[in-house]
Amino acid sequence: MVQKLIDRPPDEAPPAPTDSRSPVARLPADRSAPPPRDENVRGETLRHDRLPPAPFPPSAGGGALSRCDRQMPFEWTLNPYRGCEYACGYCYARATHWYLGFDDPADFERRIFFKEDLARSLARDLERRVSPGQRIAVGTATDPYQPLERRKEITRSCLRVFARRAAAGDRGLRLSITTKSDLVLRDLDLLRVIAAAGSLHVNLSLSTLDPRLARDLEPLAPAPQRRLMTLHALAAEGIEAGVFLMPVLPGLTDGPGEIEAVAEKVAANGGRYLVHQCLFLREPVRAYWLERLRTIRPALVARHEEWYRGRAQAGTDYRRALA
Repeated sequence: MVQKLIDRPPDEAPPAPTDSRSPVARLPADRSAPPPRDENVRGETLRHDRLPPAPFPPSAGGGALSRCDRQMPFEWTLNPYRGCEYACGYCYARATHWYLGFDDPADFERRIFFKEDLARSLARDLERRVSPGQRIAVGTATDPYQPLERRKEITRSCLRVFARRAAAGDRGLRLSITTKSDLVLRDLDLLRVIAAAGSLHVNLSLSTLDPRLARDLEPLAPAPQRRLMTLHALAAEGIEAGVFLMPVLPGLTDGPGEIEAVAEKVAANGGRYLVHQCLFLREPVRAYWLERLRTIRPALVARHEEWYRGRAQAGTDYRRALA
């Protein structure tokens, strides 16, 4: 039976566990399984209506790292981009574009901002703001390896900062990276250095194993099979990696045995943990998700409206049943 985590704070996903006391599934390593075959795998797709990426205006006095409140299981977050090209309909971070004054929900994947000179700012933050042993989560509000990263290499420049500190003897680094992309494998040279000196976890974000459903939910993201291949490759390199099954979608990805099936795939590909969390909805993302759901599974709209009426999470009875 898979032990599941469903009551994490909604704003950001938890980092990978660092010990057996964490309330997550710890999976036995099985690196004897061959990597999954790359058949009918849909890679990244670029939008033709996407506007040119733009530099993100720096906040007054702000640094590269954002401080988290005490409810979060990490102290700092690092997000090299604002907005995300993967267009996941359920993404809680979509609301961040409303705060920038963009009213069209599709602007979250059409108007991408990148943070210039982030590596230099990160180096200053690590010297002045971060205490040894504090945890830094990369990619909590946008995918750090979305397609724009291939050209900008902002995430890679930040990893160079971490790797330089690790090579210089910093043993206090505690870093996690969350992504849907196999582009993370490009940076294995830096990940090895960081992992050897401190604590590093790479979390592959996944919502379903069904490629057709994934196309509906995450139309521009790499296919689930490609993410499993990435997990296998990371494990083969000795990088601690696992899967964030987030979110579990009521009526879509919570059927009998579905979470257990994901756990089996994760273990077969060398994953060390599986963490899951139920769909979290608050305005304005709630309205956008219900409209998206109306186009892909119209029969579920009324049920989602009932489950999430007046609250951001599905009811207690549902979450208990899922556990």
